[in-house]
Amino acid sequence: MDLTGKQLNDFRLLRLIGRGAMATVYLAEQQSLARRVAIKVLNPDLAGDARQVARFQQEARAAASMTHPAIVQVYEVGSVGEHYYLAQEYVPGGSLGDLLRRQGRLAPGAVLGVMWQVAQGLAAAAERGLVHRDIKPDNLMLDRTGAVKVADFGLARLAEAGTNMTREGVALGTPLYMSPEQVEARPIDARSDLYSLGVTAFHLLTGDPPFVGDSPLAVAMQHVGSPPPTVCERDPEAPPALAQVIDKLLQKSPDQRYLSPEALLAALAETVSHAERDGWSESSAAGLTNTLARAATVTRELGVERERLSAAMRRERRTGRYARWMIAAAVLGGAILGGLLRPQPLLPQPGAPEVARADSAKAQLLIAKRVDTPDAWRAVARYHPEADRFFLLLATRGLAACLLERDAPQAAEFELRRLGAEGATSPEFAVFSQAGLAIAYAQAGRDDDARTALERFDSLGEKAPAQLAEELARVRSKLAERG
Repeated sequence: MDLTGKQLNDFRLLRLIGRGAMATVYLAEQQSLARRVAIKVLNPDLAGDARQVARFQQEARAAASMTHPAIVQVYEVGSVGEHYYLAQEYVPGGSLGDLLRRQGRLAPGAVLGVMWQVAQGLAAAAERGLVHRDIKPDNLMLDRTGAVKVADFGLARLAEAGTNMTREGVALGTPLYMSPEQVEARPIDARSDLYSLGVTAFHLLTGDPPFVGDSPLAVAMQHVGSPPPTVCERDPEAPPALAQVIDKLLQKSPDQRYLSPEALLAALAETVSHAERDGWSESSAAGLTNTLARAATVTRELGVERERLSAAMRRERRTGRYARWMIAAAVLGGAILGGLLRPQPLLPQPGAPEVARADSAKAQLLIAKRVDTPDAWRAVARYHPEADRFFLLLATRGLAACLLERDAPQAAEFELRRLGAEGATSPEFAVFSQAGLAIAYAQAGRDDDARTALERFDSLGEKAPAQLAEELARVRSKLAERG
C-alpha cells in the first residue's frame, strides 16, 4: 500500500523513497515546522504484532534521546490508526551501501574517515547504554556535505528478530555483518557494533565482505566458526596500520577487540600519523588528516582551556559575572571533543571552487568576509593553522554565521559549540555562541534546546550580536507563540 499524499498527524507524505523488510520509507513534510523529514512506516506484518510495536516504540524513543552529528536524529514516534511510524532527519545523500554498489571500494583515507565518524556515533550511543545491532553500509548515510551518519537505531532490534537465516540466494544483508555473539544469541554490548563496523570497513576497503555464502545461515556460521581473512590477504596493498585496526575488530572474542568505541577512536587517532608518513592520508576524505591530527592534541587542549577557564572564573566570581563562566564550563568538555572532532566530508563537493590562499590569516579573513561561503571561512584555518588564536576564532564565528544564514543548523551547532569552548575566556565569542545556538536549535525544530540556549544567553546580560539580533528576535517570538 502506497501512502503517498496521506497525512500522519503533523506529517504529509510527499513521495515514496524505498521499501524494506521492516518499513516503507517516505519523504514527508512536517507541516508545523515546514521542514523535510523521512518517515518510516512499519510494514503490516510487524504493525500487527503488539510486542513488536511496543519494542519498536521503546527503541525509537531511546534513539530520539541522542543528538550527535554522526547519528541520524529521530524526531518523533507515533501512530495513526493501524499505521506506526518513525519521523527522522532526512539525509538526501544516500547510503554507503549505494556508494559501494555504484563505485566499488573506497580509498584507504575515505575508509578511515568512515570508521572515525561511525565510532564517534557509537561512542555517543554507548554512553546511553544503547547498542545498534545492525551496523552495515546500508545503515550509514551520507548527508549533503558527505559526512557519515548512523541510521536505524530504532529498527535494529526488529531487523535482528525478523532475519530469516535459511533464505537462499542472499548476497547482501544483515548476516554479512553480524557479530558471532549476535548469531549465537548471546548478550551483546558495544563491542558487537565494533565487530560489525570492522566487517563494514573490510568490505569498503577490499571491495568484498570477509565472509560470503549461499544463504544467510551459511554466512552467519562463518562469523561464528571460521577464521576471518586478514585485510592484507585480500588486499596486499592496503595500508598496514589501517589493516591492523580492522583485523582487530574482526576478532571472534569481544575481549580481543577494542573494548569500547573510545578505545577504537584512540587507535584511529594514532593511525593518522602512519597515513601522513606513508602518504595515503590524501584521499576523498577531505579534511580527515587535520581532524585526526587535532584529535591527538585534544587532551592537552582540554587541560589548557580548563586551566584558563578556572582562572577566569576565580577572577569573575568577585565581579558578579560568574554565570557566564559557569555556562562556558558546562559546554567546554563536550564542545572540544564534539567540535574539534566534528565529522569531515567523505566525498569532495562537486563544483566548489578552490578558495584563493592569502599571505596572512588577516588577509584570508578579508577574502572570507567578501566571499562569505563555508569554504572561504574554513580556508582561514586550513591555510593558516598557526595563526593568532583570535583570527581563528573570528573565522569560526564567521563560519557559524554563514551556516546559520544557509539554514544548516547541525553544521552551525558544532561550529558554535567549538566557538564557545575555544573562546570561553572571551565574552564576545561566548555571547555569540549562545545566541547562535538558540537560532540553530530553533532552525532544527528543537524548541526545548532553543529555550535553554536563550536562557543561557540572557543570563550573560549582554546585547545580542548585531548580525544575529534580528533572527534572535524572531526566534523569541516563535517560541513565545508555541508556548
